[in-house]
Amino acid sequence: QRLMSSPDWRKEKETEISTKEQRLQQYQAQKAGPEGELYRKQSQMEYELLSKVKAAVDQVAISKGYDFIFDGSVALLYGKPTHDLTDDVLFELRKAKGN
Repeated sequence: QRLMSSPDWRKEKETEISTKEQRLQQYQAQKAGPEGELYRKQSQMEYELLSKVKAAVDQVAISKGYDFIFDGSVALLYGKPTHDLTDDVLFELRKAKGN
């Protein structure tokens, strides 16, 4: 009992806890921080996906003779459903995935 309540024992345990907290924070930053592995992996996966989508859109544009294709972020107030190329792009993506 006396050993556990001694100031030296308490100081030692506080130091251990502090060290473990610092190591945990470093680990979290390494894995999940803005420069961490998860961020890099997510960025890589987004880049790969967007590259595939771009290739599919390009294929649809070339095969159907389009000069322009706009994404959904453009403020288009009306468009004929026949001009919606979403299904065509998805078809190209599925076709590319099969290769």
